[in-house]
Amino acid sequence: MSIRLFVGNLSYEVTEADLRAVFAEVGPVSVVRMPVDRETGRVRGFAFVDFNERSDGEAAIARLNQQMLKGRALAVSEAVAREDAPRAPRPAGGYSGAGGGGYGGAAGGNSPMGAPAARPAGPGAAATKNFGPDALPRNKRKPAAGRGAGGGGERGPRGPIKETSSGRSYGGGLPEDDETNDVPFWAKDDGNTDDE
Repeated sequence: MSIRLFVGNLSYEVTEADLRAVFAEVGPVSVVRMPVDRETGRVRGFAFVDFNERSDGEAAIARLNQQMLKGRALAVSEAVAREDAPRAPRPAGGYSGAGGGGYGGAAGGNSPMGAPAARPAGPGAAATKNFGPDALPRNKRKPAAGRGAGGGGERGPRGPIKETSSGRSYGGGLPEDDETNDVPFWAKDDGNTDDE
């Protein structure tokens, strides 16, 4: 009876020939598959190795799991079909996407050949939260202090912007009873004639 192995934590430098050579030391390998990312064309960091004999596959798991290959420890286990994989809750803040995306291999069940799933997949998967309760809908919220009509701490407008006879606007920094408020401060004559 044949067996399919999942090989995770692969370096991006590993090729199918490298995997075939490593696993052929245990027994005859029938198929080696390395899924590729659709957008980048780059390998996804995991592979599937098929043996015709179950005993060869079990020997490969015992011998090659946690063995180093190009700087990384291999994670070798029997591949599980996606529908048979246990549904574990995904870690808080861990994976991106809502079930289908994220990481490939043992960490994600998004391989067409049935990698072990470590997080829920599908539209009905519930995400765990590590923060406070859900916010109330907008129509049920109380207005914040100092905001909105009748909010309490908000001041009304200061008044219209004053305009001078030249058409320039100034922000009304001078009191209204000052008769020189039509003239900007730099144009006022303070009686000093030292500029000659």
